[in-house]
Amino acid sequence: MNSPHCNTSIWRPDQGITPVSESEWTSYALEIGIPEAVIQRSRERDRRARLVLCETALLVTLRIWNGVTGQSGDDLEDVTREWDIFVGSNLVLIRSDTAMPLLPAGTHTPSQVLYALLDESIDGCYPAMDAMDAEIDALEIAVYSPETLAEIGPALILKKKLLLLRQTVTPLRDVLNQLLRLQHAALDPSLTPYLQDIFDRSLRLTEQIDLHREILSGVLEAIMAQTSNRLNQQMKRLTAIAAIALPITAITGFFGMNIGHLDKAPSWSLWAAVGFMATASSLVFIYFRRRDYW
Repeated sequence: MNSPHCNTSIWRPDQGITPVSESEWTSYALEIGIPEAVIQRSRERDRRARLVLCETALLVTLRIWNGVTGQSGDDLEDVTREWDIFVGSNLVLIRSDTAMPLLPAGTHTPSQVLYALLDESIDGCYPAMDAMDAEIDALEIAVYSPETLAEIGPALILKKKLLLLRQTVTPLRDVLNQLLRLQHAALDPSLTPYLQDIFDRSLRLTEQIDLHREILSGVLEAIMAQTSNRLNQQMKRLTAIAAIALPITAITGFFGMNIGHLDKAPSWSLWAAVGFMATASSLVFIYFRRRDYW
């Protein structure tokens, strides 16, 4: 586990979200019946969204997409931040790695706060999906354009981003599915249609991610095929160059042998050998040229 979260805050009716100290936060958590073990668990970062049920409250852990910085994100913790949300009957306790968003007007109950934070977590994934969609379109144009040769590096980085985004969305979808089937004193039953809406959006986002992963797999296959074809062309050229040089090598090797009567050859024999080598190499070059080796 990593170090504890940096922010602790509390939501109360008519007061909104306000920062509190760690000791105050712990006191409020104990007052609403949160076991000490669950409080300690919330101090440590998780790698995925989850739901923990207590008798009088529930803990919802969310991974919030923060974006890939630099060339790539190697781990889910590099691209997401965590919110741990304790929902009680009349207040909400929050641990977070980031500043909390402004709640929409009309947020008056803990269930509405939970809905607003869930909505914020799923909405934060759509800009990332749109940006990756544009990157995939650019890669497709580069791959299927005969004038350019696409590099495989950006495609692999983009595939990693899609995987990390899916690892962010899929656990959230599972948490929403649990909440939809849950009957708990801290949850308002009237919240169910709104949770269903977020659940449907998470499903659509997951399907969109999977579709883009399939498209990107096709792009990667095209890049590999393009690279293989380019390598084949280079090998054909090297083969042709070796074949063109073969007559020259054979003739010079023959006349370079240490045989007595060859050093008594007439002077015109040098030019005859040179002419024969040029003719033979030219014929080989014309042959390969007609076979599209160049």
